[in-house]
Amino acid sequence: MRYVKDPATGNRVSRMNPETDWIIKDVPELRIVEGAFWKRVKERQEALDATPRVKGIKEGRFRNTRHGLHLLTGKLVCGSCGGTVTAVGRDYLACSNARKLRTVNNADPTSVVSWKTRF
Repeated sequence: MRYVKDPATGNRVSRMNPETDWIIKDVPELRIVEGAFWKRVKERQEALDATPRVKGIKEGRFRNTRHGLHLLTGKLVCGSCGGTVTAVGRDYLACSNARKLRTVNNADPTSVVSWKTRF
């Protein structure tokens, strides 16, 4: 890895060295796992990757999209401003506009337990 200075910003930027400059050397005494065991594990991984179920999972769109950490993320809307209701901490939900933009007076978070009992 080398560092160069960006002429536009003056900041240092890291750049990978070209592969032709790489020095690759096998150092067996530094291995954590024995070579024979490593080979068996890699063969097992390839066998699992070849199964139709794993192929289907890897080709599916669900794997490549971002998902909210909470079940209700993106599903609830603020009754005051129409903004999205997002997770605040582990067990609370609140209007994101009220918390970030201060456009709504009701910035108090609501417990997830109280939301679950409403449905």
